[in-house]
Amino acid sequence: MNNILIVFYVDETKDVFSFSPSKTVDQALADSRGSFRSKEIKKYFYVKDSPVGMSIFKNYATLTSDNQLSVENKDIAIDNYLASIRVTRNDLLKNLDIEFIKALEFEAGDLKNHIKKIKGHLRALPQIARQHMRDMTPTQISKYNAFGNIYEAVVVRQGSGYKSAPEVHIEPPRGQYEGVTARAVAFIDGDKVVKVEIIDPGAGYTKMPKLTIDEPEDGTPAFAIVSPPENMHASIAVYGGRSRAVAVSESITF
Repeated sequence: MNNILIVFYVDETKDVFSFSPSKTVDQALADSRGSFRSKEIKKYFYVKDSPVGMSIFKNYATLTSDNQLSVENKDIAIDNYLASIRVTRNDLLKNLDIEFIKALEFEAGDLKNHIKKIKGHLRALPQIARQHMRDMTPTQISKYNAFGNIYEAVVVRQGSGYKSAPEVHIEPPRGQYEGVTARAVAFIDGDKVVKVEIIDPGAGYTKMPKLTIDEPEDGTPAFAIVSPPENMHASIAVYGGRSRAVAVSESITF
């Protein structure tokens, strides 16, 4: 294990240096002074026999409000999970490429459009998942499943008496995973609900959630159902091999 020097500057940038265990803090400062000669130092820290490598400090070290050194476990957990998401996502995209070619060959327009919708979501999944996890606690992140998504809804009964598009409600995911509730909007033609469109496929679903449509003030309520969650095998692959150690704490302060 090496000693790590972390230097925070007044301009809110930082440098991180690694030294052999025999180096004292004064020697480390002298050896690295050429790198920060023109910058004003706000605070520096010298972590002896550091339990983590310098890359962790480069990417995740911050100063707390009282100028203490902190390494955010939450950020590390998010980045680690995003790396596994990208690997699994890329495998799914390759498989969908094959299915898309088949849909073109057989002129299956509905299937082609469905695959395009899934691929569009999967391409954006790392950014979507990061935003989901930013709002979660470390314990929730340890159970988060970015897959198990809802992509389609079918109107079974159009109802009547609607004067404007009603609100649509989808049950949140329930089960072993932490997820995000899918969202949908309704479209009317005349006084009937003719379409329900998924605008956010959510995450973490292991079974079909219940969808409800607000009733009209005077008329017959519409009824719709959602399709089963997709990308489920990806859920098992990613979640099954992931460490839950992040749930221990929000951050480590040195």
